[in-house]
Formats: sequence, C-alpha cells, structure tokens
Amino acid sequence: MWPHLRAKKLIKIVNTCFSKPVTKFAFFTCQCTRFINYFPPDFTTDFRKGLSTTFEYVPANAKVFDPDLIIISNHSADQSSAIWKLRSRARSDTLILSWLWDNHTTPVENLKTSMAADFVFPSHKYASGYLVTPVSCLASHVPSCCAQWTKAEATEFVERFALTQRRDQLLVNYVDYPFSPRSQVLHALKHNVPEADVRLMLADDRSRYFSKSRSDRYQEWLEHKATLILPLDRDVSTRVFDALLAGQVLVVPETVADFDGLFPRSLQSQLGIVRIPDLELATIRDAAAKAIQIFDEQGLDGAIARYRYALENHMLVNRIGLILQTLKGIADGQFTVKFDRDQNRPYGLWLQPLLTSPAHAKQPPVRQNSRQALVKKKSFATGG
Repeated sequence: MWPHLRAKKLIKIVNTCFSKPVTKFAFFTCQCTRFINYFPPDFTTDFRKGLSTTFEYVPANAKVFDPDLIIISNHSADQSSAIWKLRSRARSDTLILSWLWDNHTTPVENLKTSMAADFVFPSHKYASGYLVTPVSCLASHVPSCCAQWTKAEATEFVERFALTQRRDQLLVNYVDYPFSPRSQVLHALKHNVPEADVRLMLADDRSRYFSKSRSDRYQEWLEHKATLILPLDRDVSTRVFDALLAGQVLVVPETVADFDGLFPRSLQSQLGIVRIPDLELATIRDAAAKAIQIFDEQGLDGAIARYRYALENHMLVNRIGLILQTLKGIADGQFTVKFDRDQNRPYGLWLQPLLTSPAHAKQPPVRQNSRQALVKKKSFATGG
C-alpha cells in the first residue's frame, strides 16, 4: 500500500502549495553544464515578466530561501546527491521537480536522479517509459528549449547583428561523439558536402563554441540561413529552438521522435521546415538547396516569424511555466497522481489526466507579418 499512500501525500502537498495566493519556486541547473557556461547567470527578469503573478521566483542566493517547489534541470548526470542536499536546505514540504533534458541517454543516471525527486518531467517522451517508479511521479512531457540566452539578450543580439551576412550553407555545429553513428555522418559531410558548414568539437574540449561570448554564439547562428538537425539518437534537441530563434530554416530527419507532436505538419509548413527520409549525402544536399531556397523566398517575414515563434513559445521561461501549470493542474482537478499500470506501462506513479488540460494547448500560429515588431532592416534575413 505504500505507493498509494505516496500518491496521496504528493497530491496533498501540491494542493497546499497552490492554495496560497502566491506559489514560490526556485530553479537550479545541473552542475554538469557549468563547465561550458551554458545557461545565462540570471533568469529573474524572464521569470518575472513571463510567468503568472501567482508564481514567485526565489533565487538560489535569496536571504530567505523558502520555495514551495524546486525545479532542477538534469543533463545526463546522476543528481541524486544534489537533490538530497537541496532537500536539507529547503522546507520539509518543498517538492523537488526534476526536468530531464537527456532522458534519451544515460538511463541509469537519470533513474537515480528520478528516484530522489518527487515529480519527473522528461524532455523526450519516446524514451521516458523506464522512468516509472513507485517513489517519484512521472509527469508530463516537457521538451527542451532555447536556454542559452534570455529573451532580452536574444532581442538585443538580433537588433545588433542585423547586418550579419548569411551563408548559403547548412550550419552543422556539433559535438563529435565517436561512439555515436552520427559521427560518421558528420565526417562524411565535412569532407564530401560543400553545402554544409561543418564545425565540430570534441566532447572534452568544447571551447570552439563555448569559449565565445553569448553574443558571439548567437551571431554564429545568425550567419547561416539554414541548419541540419542531426540528433544523437532520435531526440528533439535544443538546436531545434536555437536555430529557429536565429530565423533559420530547419532540415530535420523523419526519424526524429516527438517532432510532429511538438510541430504539427501544418506548422512545419508555415515555418519552412524541410523533412528528409534518410541521411544519405545526396538527400542532405538536395535538402540543403531546398532550405536555402525557402529562406530566400520567405525573406525577412519568414526569418522574423521563426524568430518570434521561438521567442514567444520555446524559451526557458515557457518551459518553466509549463511545468508549474502542469503541477497546478493537480490542484485544479485536471490531473491526479496514481499508482497504476496498463498494457504499455509498468506499475508506478503516473500523472493521469482527469480533464482536458490547457497546459498542453495547441501550438499558436506563426505570425508572418511581424516586420515592425522586430527590426526594420531587410538585411536581417538576406545579409544585405
């Protein structure tokens, strides 16, 4: 009976959290991302402006650290010890929400992290079944996002680098993991496909990109009209959102799981996304030409639409809001926590819907005519 009692306890704590006029939350990033300085140092402004006034952000260095909820992102490392340290610092009734960015890799490490948390939000739905446990509740799918820049930074950099010359090449900037089949494709592209601008990094030396300032990183994306999405497995990676934020056209393999759920085909058409059936070099070369053609045909309006779509829907603040609203759905009667199973799922704690939830609303349409809302310089799209 213990898992059933655990489910009831989680529901009770959630109800208490959201019975207050304001629910306080903290956000921590995994220490494994700090060596590359991936995240901006402060998201306070984004959280304050982009979230409901019923949520209050508590910075890690706050004099009074009293969040009701702690969201901690995880990037393939075992963070169970870090979670227990946070528990010792927080109140006894504070809930820990683990957001797994890399649940498609390192399953043992992710499972250890999950067992130490209260709720688990996987970024990759297709690879989340193994996270079911009788201890932590497997919650909803929360995709990765564009988190290298705040919304203010992205807006500033786009305006600053409006005159950047764009290349008629696919940007292919990746970490080269020798264990992955992707490595062979990357090297084949580098030596045989002039339509691809291949820029590789070693796993233990990512200085080529991450030693750059945040503005220079963004400018690298703005220098290209299109990019190739080549995931490590079949995941929707952060580069999908980084490229859109730079106004690029995406070339995406059909094998990428969760993609159509996040970007319905009608939306893909609006954004100019090119899908490819395989990773043959001839296929990629044809797709590269098509992506550049789409970029040129859509021009400024297309680039701005992709930028604004990412800025308004796929930044870190959007995902934090989704996590908070999903958990609030328990208190609102949209979800419940159950210890259960069905033919496709093992026994464990699941977040189960009771009503249709607005937390996963349909994707908003892309605004094609937003020229005045961003920048008036035509060279943003064409490079002059």
